[in-house]
Amino acid sequence: MKKGLALMLALIMVLSLAGCSLTGLAGDLFGKKQEEPKEPEPVPQEAPGTAEPAPEEPGPAEKKPEEEPEEPEEPVAVELGDIRSAVGEEVTASLNTLETIQQRELSAEKPDVKAWTQTLVDEADAAYGRILSRTEDGYLLTAALLANDEHIDWKTAMTELNALWNESVDRYYTGWDSLREKGRDSLSGDVSKLYETCWADGFQAYTAGWNAMHTEQQAVEAALAAGDTDIAPILSRLAQERAEELEHRQAERAAKAEEEPEEPDADEQDEDFRAMMDGYEAFFDECAGFIEEYQNSADPMSMMSQYLAYVEKSEAIFKKINDIDVASLSEADRAYYQEVMSRIYEKLSVEG
Repeated sequence: MKKGLALMLALIMVLSLAGCSLTGLAGDLFGKKQEEPKEPEPVPQEAPGTAEPAPEEPGPAEKKPEEEPEEPEEPVAVELGDIRSAVGEEVTASLNTLETIQQRELSAEKPDVKAWTQTLVDEADAAYGRILSRTEDGYLLTAALLANDEHIDWKTAMTELNALWNESVDRYYTGWDSLREKGRDSLSGDVSKLYETCWADGFQAYTAGWNAMHTEQQAVEAALAAGDTDIAPILSRLAQERAEELEHRQAERAAKAEEEPEEPDADEQDEDFRAMMDGYEAFFDECAGFIEEYQNSADPMSMMSQYLAYVEKSEAIFKKINDIDVASLSEADRAYYQEVMSRIYEKLSVEG
């Protein structure tokens, strides 16, 4: 027993000197190797009072450039050169036609004044219709461009079209008036009176043209301001209304031509008629002031209901004006009628 114990102690000492252990030996003997547990690595400690370094600032090449604000696009102007030329040519052609008709009749041995002046009036209606059609080309061009580019400066285009119409019909009216004076100087007696009666019908054609122009312009501007660029149906509807109104006016002329109108006293002035014309002018003073306020407003859409109310009322008043039988007026009333209407149209020729 003592011999066995001594042998075991000797074995332990040998193993110890060899760097082995009984546990490792047992593991080797039984095929199981035991891993020695690893001690955790020490966590480095910061020295007291040492702050964590701040992240480095990005270099100049790494900084994100600041975005520059986009400048608003400049409004795109609408070029009306071709339309302006077409309108000018239309006025020239119409005046040449009127002069040709007048020269033919003045050179006749016995001019048929009724037929002559009726032809002149029909030509006046047609001329104003053709001039209006050319300005409609401008409306359609503006709307088509605006449909593809919201930066189109349609307000300026409409102002230019308005000015173009004003210049054209002023030139046409001046030419027509010159022919009237020339014809009147060449006639005398009853023939001259008939000629003056038909001239009044010619002035109705002039006022009807103005009425149609302003009605169209207001309707187109209202549509464009509301973002509606499909204005063809608007122009089609107004053209139909004009055709019906023209047919009515021509029927009235034909009926009146069959009658012998009583010649009013040239110096007599109807106070009620004068008051009525003054009332019309007062309304258009108010209308012109509103149009100027609307065009200068920063928020015209907020004024749209007022705008449409003025359009509706002005259409009704222009219809009453067109229904006035100018031929039956005294010379004094006719002169006042023309004076007031000239002022009204001047006030409606709003700039800007």
